[in-house]
Amino acid sequence: MTRVFLTGGGGFIGANLARAWSARGVDVHLALRSTSDLWRLEGCTGVQHIVDLRDSERLADLIALVEPDVIVNAAAHGAYSWQTDSDQIIDVNLKVVSTLLQAARAARVARFIQLGTSSEYGSQDGAATEDSLLRPNSLYATTKAAATHLIQNASDRGDIAATSLRLFSVYGAWEEPGRLMPTIVLAGLRHRLPPLVAPTTARDFVHIDDVVRIVDLFAIGPDISPRPTVVNVGSGVQTTMSELVELVRTQFAIDDKPVWGSMSPRPWDTDRWQADISRAALTGWHPTTTLTQGLTALGTWIEPFRAIYEPRPSRR
Repeated sequence: MTRVFLTGGGGFIGANLARAWSARGVDVHLALRSTSDLWRLEGCTGVQHIVDLRDSERLADLIALVEPDVIVNAAAHGAYSWQTDSDQIIDVNLKVVSTLLQAARAARVARFIQLGTSSEYGSQDGAATEDSLLRPNSLYATTKAAATHLIQNASDRGDIAATSLRLFSVYGAWEEPGRLMPTIVLAGLRHRLPPLVAPTTARDFVHIDDVVRIVDLFAIGPDISPRPTVVNVGSGVQTTMSELVELVRTQFAIDDKPVWGSMSPRPWDTDRWQADISRAALTGWHPTTTLTQGLTALGTWIEPFRAIYEPRPSRR
């Protein structure tokens, strides 16, 4: 049985991975902060370890104790607008990756999967390929790009199969309250629209189920040869806010007209955000959940969690 050491297991993507793997009987060990809110992990049978990832000695000792076959790093800081501590962004997104890689070598871990981000690309003229010039436009994006270089270096050394999966705009069950998709779906269930940024702002939305499938493929699936070091994970389709809103208005029977610019833009907003997923397709993976299907599924899933997903003014 494959043993997985998973960081960031209390977060959106990490919890989905933990829940999927534990449901299948995978021996998954979760590294969690003492302050982690474990609401996403209710019913998950993975083994929980309390550790501060910034404590490099304790983290290395834990990995040596667990003796995993695979390390999956889903920990990150700075992806949300309210996460602004620069020291923590650098520590979690870069220094922790270095510690994990060193510990992986010492423990003879076979595979290392880093969850990167499309933010590493920054502004692009078209669909970003894995070889596109990186133009990170925030400290978060810069540290994640630097971590990808650590992964590439580890892969080049040949002592561990290391891969960075550059995730585009992931959405779905267990997403962080206050984010776009749960906010717009929750409003849609009330037949309303939330505050909106510019209609031309674009994203490449990829459903969490498709993300879980590709992480699973690289982490515990059959060996991929040749194994790519960096892989884009998106839908391959750009969706503007105008297109998303029209889809939501139709799907949730909303009469409200959008009030564009009623929400302030984020510094990283752009009218070009699209993944070239040709490299991912070479592994046999392709996204299977359409945006319409994903929004419907999220609308059904979110109903029992409405209290959690009510707007949080302090995070706006």
